[in-house]
Amino acid sequence: MPEVKKNIDTQNIAQQLLNSIGRPPTSKDVLIIDDDKWIHRIVSSLLKGWGFNPISAYDPVEGLAAAIQSQPLIIILDILMPMMNGDVLLKVLKKLDNTSQIPTIIMSGAISREIFGVALRDGASAFISKPITQEKLLEKIKESLGLAVTYDPSIGKAFFTAGEN
Repeated sequence: MPEVKKNIDTQNIAQQLLNSIGRPPTSKDVLIIDDDKWIHRIVSSLLKGWGFNPISAYDPVEGLAAAIQSQPLIIILDILMPMMNGDVLLKVLKKLDNTSQIPTIIMSGAISREIFGVALRDGASAFISKPITQEKLLEKIKESLGLAVTYDPSIGKAFFTAGEN
């Protein structure tokens, strides 16, 4: 089956991504679960600029409730948090019927092969280290949604390529 290519509109990346995976345009929610308010500000600002609707949760319990209620397109989850670490929350999210299929990007400043391996084994779709960059965050969002980005130098444009989801 031939691959479908979509032109990237940097002003509305969210809509382009949703079109590529066949999701309705109302599914632009991205849940950020992190106890650091600065991370929320930075990530929310990037997501809003791309056309997503960021939802903030500052602890795992609030995050679990928000995930169940909002059914976001993606969850961005910190590993080290008070009350319950993100790896425990990830296991819970992946066991619940209504959240198990939501791609979850693990975000952490505590990078180790062990944390990375455990997160992927437990169902994380991607891993991003802090401090984050907008390029890396967008790359991990696309990766989590099963999309690839290709660049055609002959026309100077990048395209989303819908992959297996």
